[in-house]
Amino acid sequence: MVRHVPHLAFIEPKRYDRVIRMLAERNAKYRRNGGGNGDPRRDLPRKRTRFPGQMLCCGFCGRKFVFGGHGRTTHLMCNGAREHRCWNGSTIDGPLAARKIAGAVYAEIEALPAFDEALLATVTEEAARVDAAREERRRELLQSSVKIWRGIGNVMEFIRNRDSSPWVRNELSRLEQEHTRILADIRCHEQTPSEALCIPPVDDLKCRARETVCGLALESYEFGKLMRQLIPKIVVVPVRLYDGGKIVHRARFRLHLAALLPDVRLWQLLERPLERLLTVDLFNPLQREVHRRRIVAECAAGVTEREAARACGITVTAAQRAAALAAEDGGARS
Repeated sequence: MVRHVPHLAFIEPKRYDRVIRMLAERNAKYRRNGGGNGDPRRDLPRKRTRFPGQMLCCGFCGRKFVFGGHGRTTHLMCNGAREHRCWNGSTIDGPLAARKIAGAVYAEIEALPAFDEALLATVTEEAARVDAAREERRRELLQSSVKIWRGIGNVMEFIRNRDSSPWVRNELSRLEQEHTRILADIRCHEQTPSEALCIPPVDDLKCRARETVCGLALESYEFGKLMRQLIPKIVVVPVRLYDGGKIVHRARFRLHLAALLPDVRLWQLLERPLERLLTVDLFNPLQREVHRRRIVAECAAGVTEREAARACGITVTAAQRAAALAAEDGGARS
């Protein structure tokens, strides 16, 4: 069916602007509130995905790893390799990588040392400095609010005298938006508590971490959301043993344990002291690598390879490959 609508062939510019403005006002409640700092959903996954999906980044091209590597739904693969823009075409076992990373996070939480007196004094001084800076910023915002309100009054007086123009209307709109933003910043500063900070004991922090992290299933979406708070980015690079074999991946990331704290100010002040740089192997080590050191130690003690293999519970061939790997490792290091 064809319907002729000649009245829609041309729309007056003023009418078009009025309709667009009405639509913008009507749909404003559905807009993402970024506070003027860009899209708040930037760099966040567009759909719910299990950990570590949407978190692994290729160490070569920088693109993310996605599920579905080489036809296996549980394996992750560099999206650049899928688009033939990256040569890193090996895959990562998703559930195994989740267990490896989660285990490293658990171990780091359990190994947290107690806070020393110097750190407590530094955090207290930093909290006092932050409170003073926030109060100074609040005074500056109040002064800016008064100044902008005076400007709005001057523009309104100009309009009352029937000297209106498009430039005046644009200036009035700009001043109103700026005043609204400043009032929102003032409310944010006033709602932030200014009492002295109380750093919780490390045992309490560990208990909270156990309840928060260990209480979630690795395949749940809540666990993935929590990991994105603790680990903003995970960079993976392919590795392989000296004597060749399958290409596997190793992950490097920064762990921000301060994200477990309920107080935002504590989070900001303890971000550096509670930050850890971790390196995790996203694979199970091969048999010759697991027993390499023991085989070398047994042979150095005068034991034959057959006896060393029997003590380790592996075959003689595996013991020989472990000894050869140790020899290549020593040569590469020398």
